[in-house]
Amino acid sequence: MPPSAPSTPNLKRKRSSFISPTDQTIVTLKVGPDGTPYNVHLELLCGCSEYFRGLFKGGFREAEDRTTTVETNVRTMQILMRWLYTQKLETQHIPRGNKPEWQLHSSELLDLYAFGDRYDVPELRNDTMRYIQIQYGQSSIQRLPTSYIHQAFEKLPASSTLCRWLIQHFAHYWDPEKDTDDDVADYKNMPQEFLLGVALICLKRLVRLQPRGSTNHRMAGGEFNVDPCHFHEHGDEDSTALCVEESARLAELRRKEKSGNITPVPAKKPKITIESRIFSS
Repeated sequence: MPPSAPSTPNLKRKRSSFISPTDQTIVTLKVGPDGTPYNVHLELLCGCSEYFRGLFKGGFREAEDRTTTVETNVRTMQILMRWLYTQKLETQHIPRGNKPEWQLHSSELLDLYAFGDRYDVPELRNDTMRYIQIQYGQSSIQRLPTSYIHQAFEKLPASSTLCRWLIQHFAHYWDPEKDTDDDVADYKNMPQEFLLGVALICLKRLVRLQPRGSTNHRMAGGEFNVDPCHFHEHGDEDSTALCVEESARLAELRRKEKSGNITPVPAKKPKITIESRIFSS
């Protein structure tokens, strides 16, 4: 990690549409349990979202009422309104001591992306992703807590760009030694898609570490324990010894099947004990 924070970028984008001087239609977005109203130009909102274009320009009641309720919070809506009219996310940072802190918190960024995903605002998703990549990427001194993984996969589909980026990011830069007790507690019940994605990336990375021309990919993550009883449950030495002999018999049978000689190898008869006689009677 570098000793200093990266320079603050200017995340601007081109307008996908413009506000027509002849069409100043205003629609209202209601937010939160109190229905806090936010007025926005119809053309501006529809220009960035297929969802709102269909809602306000289709045959729905909202087209007549010019109002609808959106599932988000007031803070997200405030950031969204600024983004709609300025075409940028706020990227100035607030110096606190020796460490600069950006104005948008990771949870705010997640809520912004979730809004863009729910209401089909691709440019908002892209701007938010760029912000996250710069703020929490490889060259940043800031890090995401493991709880962020749970929150993202709860609010978004695993196929979203943010969830796919989280898989890539943690597979390459996750350092468990830096995790707090809260991070460790969040290891439980990690999303299945996240764990599988990280595992597959790590396996591919380990395979690439093998000497050129090597085909022994099984050694990429360390030597595999070839003792079959390592994965069995034996109560005494006799059962362990019998298991070793049976494993050898099956291995020999498998070897002969491959060579074309499929003569059965007799199974080892289990040792008869007093206990087995009692419980079998």
